[in-house]
Amino acid sequence: ASAELVHRANDAIFLPFAMIQGGHFIMGQGAVPIYRDGTLIGAVGASGGTPAQDEEVAQAGVTAAGFSAKP
Repeated sequence: ASAELVHRANDAIFLPFAMIQGGHFIMGQGAVPIYRDGTLIGAVGASGGTPAQDEEVAQAGVTAAGFSAKP
């Protein structure tokens, strides 16, 4: 989920990529991938709560729609 990406974004190797984007690309927690039958078909995000709450809500939405956030 996006929490893993936030952790990876703090790696020094990611910094140049973020700088190339002119500050328009920011990693943040609150999104999860959407898988159907093991195939990645999209992603969904939420905002308005804490980062952990946002991710929890996104996960709940994926599950409620009958999909999975893991392959």
